[in-house]
Amino acid sequence: MLKTALNAILPELEGTYSSDKDAGGGPQGGRNWLDWIREQMLACQEAFLLPTPYSIQKPWPMWEAGAVAGIAELTPGGSATKKAVTPLRFNLPAEGLPGPFVVAQAYDGTNLEDLKKVFRDLLKRYDYAKSPPKAIEAIIHDPINELHKEIRSWSATATALVTEGTVVEWCERLDRFREDKRSREIKHLHRWLALLYEGPGAPEADGKSWQGVN
Repeated sequence: MLKTALNAILPELEGTYSSDKDAGGGPQGGRNWLDWIREQMLACQEAFLLPTPYSIQKPWPMWEAGAVAGIAELTPGGSATKKAVTPLRFNLPAEGLPGPFVVAQAYDGTNLEDLKKVFRDLLKRYDYAKSPPKAIEAIIHDPINELHKEIRSWSATATALVTEGTVVEWCERLDRFREDKRSREIKHLHRWLALLYEGPGAPEADGKSWQGVN
């Protein structure tokens, strides 16, 4: 979604991300992940960290973003430069950002005004540095509104975060069903779990498979 909006606003932009499933996107089969990440760090001008309650539990997104933010690269001219990383968080409070990104200027990816701010700043840094604010607003209006709409749709159906606490709670519910000899109700619990963690689009057939439970 973000890459589509970026390309609509800055057509000459070439964006990459490790989970890109398009042809030629991300590291190719057999490639060394660390080599691919290093190549992207050397080549990029801008980097975005897109933390969600799910991604911050994985080591790779933080490793990639930290590497981009912390590495001082030597350019062909011999000068050292540092790459900045802009955190754009989704369904995650500012205090939920990990490590060094707690003190970085971050934006709420579900907030329309925050999204506009990110793209306004991008345009100011590059091709539209001398453009008046009204010209920039006209350029970003449609792509950012469409991006915000897609993000809201995703956010509304995003599955709940699985934590140790929620696992313990559901296990306790199952134990109570067993102790109270209420095994018939397990199928309903299963449906709730499917809705909570798989979203509203969970296959109906999966629920039907529990109809015979007694």
